[in-house]
Amino acid sequence: MFFVVTTFLFLYLYEGDILYVVQNKLSEGKTHYDDTIGAVLITVVMYLIHLFTLAVTGLRSKGFGLTFFPPILLLSALLLLRPEAKVGTAYIAVTVFLTIMFFLGLWYCSQMSRIPTKDSERFKFMKSLWGDLSIVIISMVLLWGLTDASDVYHHRARSERLILAGEADRVVGVGRRTKATDKSLTSLRIYSMAVSRQLGDNLFSIPIDIGGDEVLPIGDDVRFLLLSRDSLLRTLGVDPRLGHDVASRLRYALRRDSTRMVAADLLLSSLLIDGKKDAFASELTKYYEINDSLPRIYKEITNSIKQNEKD
Repeated sequence: MFFVVTTFLFLYLYEGDILYVVQNKLSEGKTHYDDTIGAVLITVVMYLIHLFTLAVTGLRSKGFGLTFFPPILLLSALLLLRPEAKVGTAYIAVTVFLTIMFFLGLWYCSQMSRIPTKDSERFKFMKSLWGDLSIVIISMVLLWGLTDASDVYHHRARSERLILAGEADRVVGVGRRTKATDKSLTSLRIYSMAVSRQLGDNLFSIPIDIGGDEVLPIGDDVRFLLLSRDSLLRTLGVDPRLGHDVASRLRYALRRDSTRMVAADLLLSSLLIDGKKDAFASELTKYYEINDSLPRIYKEITNSIKQNEKD
């Protein structure tokens, strides 16, 4: 029961976004992972593998915990099917070590089962229980811990799922408590805030690890797990072939009514990231009326500029 509950919760609460990416990759985008159904099915399969191992080895008393090692190992291998996953030497070393210990454990249990003991039934049960739990927990922590993605990868997968579901406005809240980021995650956040018109209020609520000329999802360091770069650029109305700066690439988007304000926020954000406040103030008046309805960050920067002029 411990194995079943722990596996289900691990899959449902923590690995859903990663498995969504894995299934998308394996099916080439033709099928989509469902968190609940997927967690249930994978847990059932893992338990059936445990039962098969139990039937083959016959470890019903001594070494019962060893029968959970094959499903734990297979689940760790499944998590490594995600894009950008790297099989490190630590994982290989731990896998080889635990596999050797698994077979040594099988041999040891087969030998010990032939030797009668004088321990009471209660003592033998408690000793076996704690031994089995230790085997399962150590295997889970080592194998799942070494194969699990980083927090940034989890945030990237979650953000892309939300964008695909048409919920870009929720991306700004993903991973908000952590400062860890990379250019791919930052690009997803800026894109999402742009299309949901949140850039003017929330730009500096996220860690910024890019320059102003990188606010568009174009750079070689920006990679996507589920989304198409071309589709994102089309949504923004951006043509990456137009020059090398943000203003040039947003030229047509700034002229088109449907993308004008989104493009304007991206341009203004690029100037703020680079600290070009004077250029920001000049561009701001082209797209916004300077009054109390300005987005929060724009208003704060504008008031700061006015205060500096007075001083």
